[in-house]
Amino acid sequence: MMTLLMSEVRRLYCRRAFAGVLVAMVVTPIALGLLIRLGTHSGMLEARQFAAFAGASGLNFTAVGLLIGCQLVFVAVVAFIFGESVAREASWGSLGALLCEPVSRQRVLLCKTMVAVAAMSIAVAVYVATSILVGAILFGGGPLDIRGELPWPTALLRLSLSVVYITVTLSWVAALALMLSVITHDNPLAPVGGTVLIVAVCRLIIDLPTTIAFRDVLPLRYYDAWMDLLAPFVNWEQMVWGVLLSLFFASTFAAFAAVRFQTKDITR
Repeated sequence: MMTLLMSEVRRLYCRRAFAGVLVAMVVTPIALGLLIRLGTHSGMLEARQFAAFAGASGLNFTAVGLLIGCQLVFVAVVAFIFGESVAREASWGSLGALLCEPVSRQRVLLCKTMVAVAAMSIAVAVYVATSILVGAILFGGGPLDIRGELPWPTALLRLSLSVVYITVTLSWVAALALMLSVITHDNPLAPVGGTVLIVAVCRLIIDLPTTIAFRDVLPLRYYDAWMDLLAPFVNWEQMVWGVLLSLFFASTFAAFAAVRFQTKDITR
């Protein structure tokens, strides 16, 4: 098991694509910070207000960066890491050789999932750490003031809990990408693109006011509930529902992926 796990770690972490993901997670907060700090913001009133709000303190910038990461970055990164986990190796032709070893298919899939979870966590941690560092350097050490003022120690604890919540709610995206990666034979772009597309459709359904009854059972329904942690008094109800929904869909997709991988024809 340990040999298989270390082999999977080397296979993923030594790839240039994963290095590119980490570089993107560093560059994005830096570019956002420089844009807010050096931009003239002479355009729309909303843009000027956004820049003033994000630049009020380093913690404000970190929270804004986290929000942008949730909306634009994290889903794509998770879809890439998990969507390529099986399909990429099948496209290389090495999956068949790996499964010929005296090890069960479920153990192979478990190792791939564990390594991908660690990679996802590292990528998110790098993004958040860079956002905190960039915010502190460019905008100073003022308090977090989004839904009420929070001092540094409390704000850092709340932001840390927000990252944990976001990571948990991304579990269903990861399981969906893994399932599509197992279903797809040797086209790693299909599960990545399919995952991003499904998430985008879920977001569209949630934003449509005509689907109120249906959207409450979608896993993205409470994706932004972590922002309640940035208020002086936290309402935990939506976050609890967000965790439960995410884990339900994640376990469903993961179970389907495990069953499908057990019977997958790797000779094609």
